[in-house]
Amino acid sequence: MHLAMRALARSGSDDPEQVLSEIRDSESDASQGRVRIDPNHTYLWPRIARLDQNRKSQMVRNPGVRIKPDPYCVVQSLDDWSADDLQSLTH
Repeated sequence: MHLAMRALARSGSDDPEQVLSEIRDSESDASQGRVRIDPNHTYLWPRIARLDQNRKSQMVRNPGVRIKPDPYCVVQSLDDWSADDLQSLTH
């Protein structure tokens, strides 16, 4: 939502095409870290957690890097993903 509102302010218009052009190839700080938008998809920070007996989330996996989007799920293994820092994924 913050990303969309900033794009709306930068475009100076509520025209969807102008707002989208401001969103494409932009970055924004989010609670999980800096989020990047390529022309069509978002680079995100994947995390896996589980709930403990007290219903508190416990982090199980956090690669610590943004992962390039794979909108068509064609990647077969985590080693094939393009990330900001692939070394972090394998260690």
